[in-house]
Amino acid sequence: MFSVARGMVNAALASNPPFFVTFGIEGWLLGNLSGGMSPVHRLFDAIVQILFMGFFRFLSLFFLMDFRRIVTKVGTTKK
Repeated sequence: MFSVARGMVNAALASNPPFFVTFGIEGWLLGNLSGGMSPVHRLFDAIVQILFMGFFRFLSLFFLMDFRRIVTKVGTTKK
């Protein structure tokens, strides 16, 4: 937990702070999926978003199914 907070603070205090600060594959995937009209500071990020957006959306459906399964499981066991 502290490593995430430390990473966020370090990124915010950097001399040239990034627009996105992500942690883990889920954070990176969500950051790219929700890029929209946000600024791109690295050519690599732009290329990834252009070439893989369709695949990322497909992959996100599996994450959504898994999240829904977790919510349903917790909702039925906590009653």
